[in-house]
Amino acid sequence: VYKRQEDEIVAPVRKDPPFTYLAEALRDSKTPRKVTVKAVVIAVDKYTFEKGIYSLCVKIDDGTATLDVDLSPLECQNLVFGMPCPELISLKSSDLSQYNEVLRIAGRRLSSLEGMMEIHFFREQARPVVISIRSCK
Repeated sequence: VYKRQEDEIVAPVRKDPPFTYLAEALRDSKTPRKVTVKAVVIAVDKYTFEKGIYSLCVKIDDGTATLDVDLSPLECQNLVFGMPCPELISLKSSDLSQYNEVLRIAGRRLSSLEGMMEIHFFREQARPVVISIRSCK
């Protein structure tokens, strides 16, 4: 809602910051909640997909701290691998060169993956989970 004040348009003041710094989020990492951070993937710790679901653990950095997180299977499918996990498993046995190409492209995508990451902290999970990533560009 915009208000007019003496021929001047005044935009509403945003009350919530657009993101949280990782260092601040980590102060209370045991409390279940969700936060949005502006971060970049700096390393891949491990990945598997043999059971029909992507499991990808990465390290993210926002300049104030680093954090090991799991990328949600949906984000892995949409942003990293570009295909459902069962398709990738099938490709591994049917067309090894195409499979290797998908992995090469996935590595390149991961090396430049950055943006506003919605992270959920759960009590019952070892690592927080990145539920969504929105580009900042």
